[in-house]
Amino acid sequence: MTTNPLERAVIAAARSFAHDASWMQGDPFPRALSDAIEALEAWEATQAPEVREIGWHEVAEGDLLKSVKNGKFYPVVSVQKNRDGYRIAIQLNPQSVMAVTRPSAAEPSAFVKRGQAGAAVDVFVNVFSSGGK
Repeated sequence: MTTNPLERAVIAAARSFAHDASWMQGDPFPRALSDAIEALEAWEATQAPEVREIGWHEVAEGDLLKSVKNGKFYPVVSVQKNRDGYRIAIQLNPQSVMAVTRPSAAEPSAFVKRGQAGAAVDVFVNVFSSGGK
């Protein structure tokens, strides 16, 4: 859905607020909030469960990257940090590799099916972002 933890927190709070129907006695703002949450949940239901939205810094070799243009998934061959973002090489077909630089205005985050290296990245992200002092 979103890679930004603050956006996730706002969405979680909005869901919690919207699912408590006791306050929705004709107030137009809460009704609009409830409608927005319903639209978000309807969109989420259309997404494949194995597809995850992640930040470009989390994309790893072996992931399958979804194209915004055609909806197809392409194997990630390599990822390299550069001055403009991340240079991601994808395998278009057995003879052709193409490199793209992301993020872009059209693609602020990546939609991927995780490979083995991506699963390892997820473990590190969970460990380093977990609470504790």
